[in-house]
Amino acid sequence: MRPAARRPSLRARLALIYTGLLAVALIVFGSAVYLVLRSELMRSFDASLRADAEHAAGVLAQRVDDEGELSAPAAIVGLFASTGGRILVLDANGFVLADSAPPGSPDLPITATDLTAVRTVKPLTTPPLS
Repeated sequence: MRPAARRPSLRARLALIYTGLLAVALIVFGSAVYLVLRSELMRSFDASLRADAEHAAGVLAQRVDDEGELSAPAAIVGLFASTGGRILVLDANGFVLADSAPPGSPDLPITATDLTAVRTVKPLTTPPLS
């Protein structure tokens, strides 16, 4: 016959309980830090994208001719794309006016739903021409 298993001492049980509580506290704290940091980084990234878009809109607004047509030279599009992103200038119907991607790059998956959503957003402000 096998002898009955000994029950851990009070010291061992308390050590296990406190270790478990510490692990739970660290998981909760780490999760909270992650969620707050993620939220802040997303907000900061969105603000940076909005500022870049407003800057691009201001520069491109100066390239509208008397007939209201946009002439987006490759140099300007390339300048904005040099930050590592991809610049795509569309007209109101979704037709591509300028694209900073190298030739042979795949098209961006822009749907009619995307274009409708963009039309409902407040337009970007452009600085007055002096």
